[in-house]
Amino acid sequence: VVYEETEYAEGLAHYFVRSFGEQGGKVLLQMGYKLGETDFLSFVTKIRGSGADVIYLSAQSPDSAIQFLAKARQVGLQTPVLGNEITGNAVESAAPEQIPLFDGVLFAEPRLSKNSAKTKSFVEGYKKRFGVTRLPNGFWTMEAYDAVRVLADAIARCGEDVEKVKQCL
Repeated sequence: VVYEETEYAEGLAHYFVRSFGEQGGKVLLQMGYKLGETDFLSFVTKIRGSGADVIYLSAQSPDSAIQFLAKARQVGLQTPVLGNEITGNAVESAAPEQIPLFDGVLFAEPRLSKNSAKTKSFVEGYKKRFGVTRLPNGFWTMEAYDAVRVLADAIARCGEDVEKVKQCL
C-alpha cells in the first residue's frame, strides 16, 4: 500500500488495509510519501523485494500517480496496480506518451457520462477559455466548478452570512 500523506489519500489507504485484512488479505508494506514527492525508486524497489501480488496506490495529486507509475514501469515492475479514483484519473492529466503507464491500472470512480451534452459543453468551453487541450484534473475540474456554482447559488439566495449559507446548503 502506497499513499500520499494527505488526509484524503491516507484515509483511503487505511480503509483499504482494514477492508483487505477483513477479507483475508495480507498487506506486506505500507508506505507514505509527502506531497510533491518525485522520486519513487525506493518505493518500487521495496515493493519488488516484498513479493507483493498487487499494489494499492492512493494518490491525492495526479502528478504523483503518474510519477509512481513511470518509475514502476521504468524498473520493470509488473505488479498489478489498484488505485483510488485520483490514481486512475491521473491519465487525464498525463502527456500523450505517459498514457500507456495506465494500462492495466484498476480503480473505482464516480460515474461520469463523457458523452452527455452537458459534459461535452463544459469540456469544450473550458478548453477554449483556458487554451488547453484537456482538463487539468480530469473530472475533478468539473466537480470543482459544480461546487463553486452551488456555493454561489446559496450565497445569492441566502446572503453572505456564513451561518445562513450553511443552513441554505
